[in-house]
Amino acid sequence: MNNNVIAHEQTQAHDQPRLQFTIRNSRIGFRSEAPAVGGIRSTGVLEFDLFGNQPSINSGGGSSGQAPGTGVTTEAAYFNNAAFRVRHAYVKLEDDIVDVLAGQTYHLLGWQNYFFGSTTGFLGMPNALFNRTVQVRLSHTFATHPINFDIAAAAFRPAQRDAGLPDGEGGIRLSINHWKAMTTPGSGGTGALPAAIGVSGLMRWFNVDPYAPLPAPRIPLTGWAVAANIIVPVIPVADSTDRGNALTLTGEFAKGTGDADQYGMTAGATMPNVYPLPPDTPVNAQGISVPQQANGAAPLVGLPYTPNVDPGLVAFDLNGVVHTINWQTFVVGVQYYLPPTGRVFITGNYSRSKSSNIASLFHPASQRQPWVNSQGVFESAWYVDGNIFFDITPSVRMGLSYQRVTQGLADGTNAHNERYETTFLYFL
Repeated sequence: MNNNVIAHEQTQAHDQPRLQFTIRNSRIGFRSEAPAVGGIRSTGVLEFDLFGNQPSINSGGGSSGQAPGTGVTTEAAYFNNAAFRVRHAYVKLEDDIVDVLAGQTYHLLGWQNYFFGSTTGFLGMPNALFNRTVQVRLSHTFATHPINFDIAAAAFRPAQRDAGLPDGEGGIRLSINHWKAMTTPGSGGTGALPAAIGVSGLMRWFNVDPYAPLPAPRIPLTGWAVAANIIVPVIPVADSTDRGNALTLTGEFAKGTGDADQYGMTAGATMPNVYPLPPDTPVNAQGISVPQQANGAAPLVGLPYTPNVDPGLVAFDLNGVVHTINWQTFVVGVQYYLPPTGRVFITGNYSRSKSSNIASLFHPASQRQPWVNSQGVFESAWYVDGNIFFDITPSVRMGLSYQRVTQGLADGTNAHNERYETTFLYFL
């Protein structure tokens, strides 16, 4: 579920139960550290999970925005034969002057994963920054006894290769070394981290093929995002073994445009798949017509328009003008580790997102935009969860969760999804 569009109330899938078992969140990784040479320390990381790209399965004929019919593969094949996916694959060089990271890992925007909330649900959490991609990052830590100050800048794989430029990200982070918070990013990796506040930003560029007969000049656009994050130990700990009675708050605020991929979402925003109809062409309620004796673009009507940018980042309005899609989000989380040992802990998260322009780009009256499905696009979302974790042994963890997402759709209606989730984790 996460940031996927919830089924509309008029669809078959809207109010129907589903049950699923999956191993797709399993992962395996390797980390190697070589002896220092000339003061340079080198580390390599290679990590995989089972969320690899696979053919789609039957949606049940009722998922909003998806036509009925059988998918490319079966449910059994999809869940029982999960495919490998690369999570992290990078090399890192560290010395006293600068650290260099090259490869695939978390984005710098949001200082991922330092400030993640704790949840049984699969990451990324709805409305929260979460993504990984290939990058070259330079960073340095100005370390002192009471505080550390981190500064970093990186070039990232661009959101659109036709932009011809890498995405740029940068950030600063201040950590208070002796004020430590117990935290679990996601559902694993529990440990003590210094209290911290981080600020980060993203700049990117697009060159979008116009919604018009080609060849034609591409349309340049700029995307950007800023984020502020915090982790606060309300009841601090001494170190990672001091878990009992620890209380931690996490928070995130982000604002940007053309940055939906940073949340792992499209919000259902699609691009045209055919060329536009000539002016004054009669259309039916579905925007379908066969123009007769039309001039101009008439020969192209019905021929495919192939977007050169991923969905969810930009969209065309009724006049064929392309816009980046705006988003503003915030997330707050709490984690409490019960005394005396912290083997049992409870967590909760609340998040919201809002787009100021996506509804105007995907409104219900778009008869001349037949690709628009306002029932399958959301302009806002609210998420809340509650989780309880129990460490049966130091290597085995069980988690129980309640999660609810409500989405405000572009046609003015709301859709919601409630989910109960159980997870079993084994840590090597």
